Amino acid sequence: MMRRSIILFVLISLFALELYASGGSLYSRFGKGDVYLYNFGREMGLAGGGYSLGSASNISLNNPAGLYKLQLTRFETGFTFDGVNLSGDESIFYSNTAFSGFAFAIPIDKDLGFSAALGMSPVTRVEFEVFEEVTDTPFDPHKISYAGKGGISKVFLSTSFITPIDFVIGASFEYYTGKIDNEASIDFEPGSFYDSKYTTRQGHYGVGLNLGLITPDLSNLLGIESLSNIRLGASYNFIPNLKTDTSFISYSSLGTSELVSDVVETKIPGRLGVGLSFELNKAFLFTLDFVTQAWSKYEFNGEKVKQLCDLNHFNIAFEYKNPDSRDEILWEQLTYRGGLSYEQTQYEINGKGIDQLGIHGGFSYPFTKTSSIDVGLMFGMRGTKESNLLKEYIYQIAVSISFGELWFQRDER
Repeated sequence: MMRRSIILFVLISLFALELYASGGSLYSRFGKGDVYLYNFGREMGLAGGGYSLGSASNISLNNPAGLYKLQLTRFETGFTFDGVNLSGDESIFYSNTAFSGFAFAIPIDKDLGFSAALGMSPVTRVEFEVFEEVTDTPFDPHKISYAGKGGISKVFLSTSFITPIDFVIGASFEYYTGKIDNEASIDFEPGSFYDSKYTTRQGHYGVGLNLGLITPDLSNLLGIESLSNIRLGASYNFIPNLKTDTSFISYSSLGTSELVSDVVETKIPGRLGVGLSFELNKAFLFTLDFVTQAWSKYEFNGEKVKQLCDLNHFNIAFEYKNPDSRDEILWEQLTYRGGLSYEQTQYEINGKGIDQLGIHGGFSYPFTKTSSIDVGLMFGMRGTKESNLLKEYIYQIAVSISFGELWFQRDER
């Protein structure tokens, strides 16, 4: 079953490297759009944290060093439902369902924490549409529309290793790709000769590197019996200067023409994530994380974007699993999660920072001894109605499936 699922999702993904869907935030028109800080259900339930975590039952995407605890060959994939209620002079609701990516991981040497993972995941997403009805004009009444769609994704190959001094190191080699279309159009009466549309199309590609580190268990330094598995973790994502094929296309009743075409560079700043985690009474896992990315240094063709500032994300979360569960009782099999996040997003409009507050939750249900369904939930509020801006109410649901099987068994000699 697991082998068939992997083959199906890999084939689908090879034909669709750009992972995005319809409906989204108007703020995503700036830079490269909204940034994905989590992809799968467990990550969403933990409020985007987990930089110090290793897991035997899930594949780590934030920190490649987290692969070190894998005991079985694993395949993880899923989808995310996003709903955004835009509140301004009027209230508008957008929604979409998007593929969250996939990851396939193999523990090569369990004693050394040597594991390898291959996968693909979305990195940024642009999705907005806004229009204005113009009636007070000497010309015919018309509608002016602005829209954007697309995003950047990455294909990655990750590995982890436990050093002789018990520090875990990890590395992820990444290839970035994706296209973004921004459109401006003017529409008069149906069939008007003057209707026109202009599209700026950007196709991105380049390679990057993500380096990760997780400390040994530090609980012996504190000597508190109820606390265990205390670890610090960090990763730094070196995102490249992406080559960007850029074209400007005109559509009108006279036909379609490509007015400008060039290859330029897009400079995307690196991302740093640090975290602390510990277990309490063998049942509760707590995580605290901080992520920062200096989007104020973003450049497209050598030019900065004045609406961008530095992104800072803080979160605190917990995970609870009954250590004495009995298989026949459903709620004792579940793993529960919850958390809070606060984010100073990379958007700064009219001198006003666009901040976001999120409440997270979720659970995992093991439908076999080695496989689970992971569900993550998030309700967030972003932005403000001040300075002619929009306030967004965000609803997210992530559903992921993690399959685990013993594919290889080394013979003892």
